[in-house]
Amino acid sequence: MAQSQCPVCNGQFDYQESRVVPFCSDRCQQLDLGRWLNEEYSICRIQDLEEETAELE
Repeated sequence: MAQSQCPVCNGQFDYQESRVVPFCSDRCQQLDLGRWLNEEYSICRIQDLEEETAELE
C-alpha cells in the first residue's frame, strides 16, 4: 500500500487506488481546478532582459 499526501487537503491516501491522482478524491480535484480557474494560483516566469528594459523606457 503506497501512501501519498493530497496537495489540497493534506490527507493521506493510497495513490494506487485513487482515480484522481495526485488528489485523494473528486472533491479535492475539483477544488484545485476551481483555484486555477479563479486565478488563485500563478506560475512565475523570468522576464527576458529585453522586456524588462522596454518596460523601464
